[in-house]
Amino acid sequence: MDNVQDGPLYRHLVEHAADIIAMIDPSSGGIAYISPSVHRVLGYAPEELVGRPISTLAAPGELRETIPSLGQRVRSVEAGDASAIVATDRVGVVRRDGATVTLELVTTLVTGVGGRVTDLVCVARDVTMQAARETGHRPSVDQAIAGRPDRRAVHDLNNLLTAVLGYATFALSRLPPDHPATADILELRAATAQAAELVRVRLARVDEP
Repeated sequence: MDNVQDGPLYRHLVEHAADIIAMIDPSSGGIAYISPSVHRVLGYAPEELVGRPISTLAAPGELRETIPSLGQRVRSVEAGDASAIVATDRVGVVRRDGATVTLELVTTLVTGVGGRVTDLVCVARDVTMQAARETGHRPSVDQAIAGRPDRRAVHDLNNLLTAVLGYATFALSRLPPDHPATADILELRAATAQAAELVRVRLARVDEP
């Protein structure tokens, strides 16, 4: 599995992201890397979770479909089915304090040489408040603020930039330094990192009480 912490620009964005960003071993479901934001969302330090199967965080009865279906997704992608590359699931996850929160998981399979799946990138967002509203529970004032459209839009943009930086980093790791595309991808990654910094500032503002 590639070292996801290679590259200071990519590392800066990932370590300052509001949502949880993780790298999962697609063959075992084990957590290879998880961003510091997991402490704010779930109460765990990243080092407590690295090496653990992601399924161990699930609330009872959760992830029964998400994790078993991963193997089928891997086989589909390696057979050329691009529709299986990205998937979105909602799961209940147990925090360190025992409380259960609802996370929306956007998982992306990353392929390497020959189309073989090498990594699974997971971006997880706490949608507990949104899920409560959808089931008829009245949100508190704080929950209503958390669901503001401007906040959701900034989070969505942050996730998209994270994906661009991630794919740029993966591409660079697979290209020799003298490859004609290397310089262009470096420029792409630098520009994306600058945009991500602007989004990070905006994210801090919309998260203010």
